[in-house]
Amino acid sequence: MKKLLYLLLAGIILSSCASFRKVADCSLTEDQMKTEPFTSKEQGDECIAEWNAKVMELNKKLQASTASVEAVQSQW
Repeated sequence: MKKLLYLLLAGIILSSCASFRKVADCSLTEDQMKTEPFTSKEQGDECIAEWNAKVMELNKKLQASTASVEAVQSQW
C-alpha cells in the first residue's frame, strides 16, 4: 500500500513540475537575461519567438506606413 501511495505521489509531483517552471520575462535585455541564473534555453526560445513575432508585426506596420507616404507623395 505504501508503494502505491509513493508511486501516486511521485506521479503527481512529476506531472506538476511544468507548472512550477518560471515564465520567461521577455521584457529583459539580453544582458539581464544572462545574469538570471534560472533562465533556461526553453525560456530563451520563448522570448526569441515572441521577439520575432513583434519584428514581423512592426515590419508590416512599416510597410503600410511606407506605402501611405508613397501614395501621398505621388499625389503631389
